[in-house]
Amino acid sequence: MKKHLLSFMMVIIVVLFSGCKKTITGPAQDVPGSRDYVWTVDTLKIPYTVLTRMWGSSPTDLWAIGPGGDLNKTIYHFDGTSWKNDGKSRPISPTSIWGSSSNNIWIGGREGKIWNYTNGSWGEAFTYSIPGFPSLGLECIWGDSPNNVYAVGYADSLGIRYKGVILHFNGSSWRVIETEEIKNGFISITRAPATSLNYFIKGIRMDPATADTVMIYEYDGTNLKRIQTKSISEDRYPKIVNAGGKLLFVIDRTIYSYKNQQFKSIYNIGYWGFVDLLAGRSEKDLFLSMNDGIAHYNGTDVEYICRFTSNISITCWYIFEKDIVFIAYDFLKDVHLVFRGKLKN
Repeated sequence: MKKHLLSFMMVIIVVLFSGCKKTITGPAQDVPGSRDYVWTVDTLKIPYTVLTRMWGSSPTDLWAIGPGGDLNKTIYHFDGTSWKNDGKSRPISPTSIWGSSSNNIWIGGREGKIWNYTNGSWGEAFTYSIPGFPSLGLECIWGDSPNNVYAVGYADSLGIRYKGVILHFNGSSWRVIETEEIKNGFISITRAPATSLNYFIKGIRMDPATADTVMIYEYDGTNLKRIQTKSISEDRYPKIVNAGGKLLFVIDRTIYSYKNQQFKSIYNIGYWGFVDLLAGRSEKDLFLSMNDGIAHYNGTDVEYICRFTSNISITCWYIFEKDIVFIAYDFLKDVHLVFRGKLKN
């Protein structure tokens, strides 16, 4: 059974690789970002679990989560020295994480459950249900304040009906937001008030008969407007990245800004090994996943800043003002590799 769960996780990594990625901290920059990093690599052996999401309040306070076969091995914490797991079994398979501080962290899972970390411990905070949809899951939790947190995911009636789900937390309680029944699951949500007061949601429609399709929606808190549709066969992973308070979009290997309902081209990533735009501090300080490492775009060109073998796949990451952390999964050795990069002074 656990082998089947691990195989299922490999599929999830491929499909949701550009899902709910972490809030980017640090000031926006007008100058090209530096590439002068010092790297350390930690190795984690976690049977039957793949870490797929990460959040941190600082480089010495990081949380990484992932669903797996053992419910006591799904939440890990880094204290600046080592990664630890408390060994407690919890009835949740976590698939999303976000926090407003080191003492207020949210995780969501595939059982319609949301848990909260406060006062040094995790506890169940909210469980939702939708009539007619027995299978529920949350793929992203994101907020821009403790009183404005969103969670998005899916509701499935075991193959008969399938739709995206939006939840909101107002500082005191969670509620399911009623929206039109869009026939795809939502996998990320974010916004950048500096460029738009609206939110942007990414969804994916799984279709065994044709190519899977990714959609990007603009959301004003009430209405959803689709602004982009791409078949995965045309463009593997359309992406939304919050780079220093400005949203960037990757479509057909080109990075775009979006303003006044128009996409504006910034840079075409014409490298054969390009996989995904991961994160950034500004338009001139972006990190790219390549099939054999991590590359950096400084507003002019792309260069590798870290290389590894092709059997390694980046699964999650988080960025700070002078630090960046990537977690990758080594499929052959069945281990996680944590790449921690720190800018030289």
